[in-house]
Amino acid sequence: MKIESVNHIALLVKDAVRSAEFYQSYCGMEVVHFRKDGDLNVRWVRLPGQKDGFMLVLLETLRNVSEEPERMDHLGVYVESRKDVDEIAARAGAEGILLEGPVYAGEVVGYYCMIRDPDGNVVEFSCEQSRV
Repeated sequence: MKIESVNHIALLVKDAVRSAEFYQSYCGMEVVHFRKDGDLNVRWVRLPGQKDGFMLVLLETLRNVSEEPERMDHLGVYVESRKDVDEIAARAGAEGILLEGPVYAGEVVGYYCMIRDPDGNVVEFSCEQSRV
């Protein structure tokens, strides 16, 4: 398996637009992608000119949540190929820590799987993801 980069951290936020404005104002970041995806409002922010660089993915749930929302925060790791994602998913499945995938979710999200670390944190391994 070849890890190409740790490319994002996804944070669950109350207001994705307001959070993106905060990171623009205080950190000099820019919005490089935004979308409404089902019940999510999503903003990707990073430093200007940082091609294929580290990003914050800001996730706001749009649904009415009466209890704790499902965890969407995660660390994103970019790998070279679907073979790498498949191998990670198979290994994680055998260890009982696979949460999702592998699955292709279109050109923005790419081909990925999600696993859980020993402390319950989520790690996403992906390839073919939009690299704006």
